[in-house]
Amino acid sequence: MSKRMKFTAVLAVVLASNLVCAFAGDASESTKQSARVVARSAAPAAPKKLQATRRMLIERMKASREYLRESLPDYEQRLAMQKAEVENNRKLYEQNLISQREFENSQQAMTNTQLEAERIRHWIAEDDAALSLAEKNARAEIGALRRLAPNGYEETPSIIRYRGVTPWRRL
Repeated sequence: MSKRMKFTAVLAVVLASNLVCAFAGDASESTKQSARVVARSAAPAAPKKLQATRRMLIERMKASREYLRESLPDYEQRLAMQKAEVENNRKLYEQNLISQREFENSQQAMTNTQLEAERIRHWIAEDDAALSLAEKNARAEIGALRRLAPNGYEETPSIIRYRGVTPWRRL
């Protein structure tokens, strides 16, 4: 299996899992309305599920970004070889040793590789932006938390806090 096929397969799996999670979230939103009316005891499980889903998506995005970063040098190496091949084919074409079609095919292959490398850089930048927004959101949520009284407990979609009365210390 070529690296391109592996990359495509991993990308398809990541995208499919993200879509499944998104659709599952939409489906759970529609069922939450009826669950709130019937039983209020199920409400605390929703933030925990949201938290777990958020963590899972962030971990998948980090793994996807790392895979893309690892595959980018392969594309850049292939692009360098194709640029050299285009230059060589240009000289051969000027000397009428190869057809114009062969020369154009080598140029098209180089252009396709450039586009793929650029697409990967774009995906990495998108993942970086999304992860930084998630981090910024978590920091804002932490900053907005109120001070807890001793033995106080607070739970939000991304943070669970408890302020015990015993101080932490090393043994």
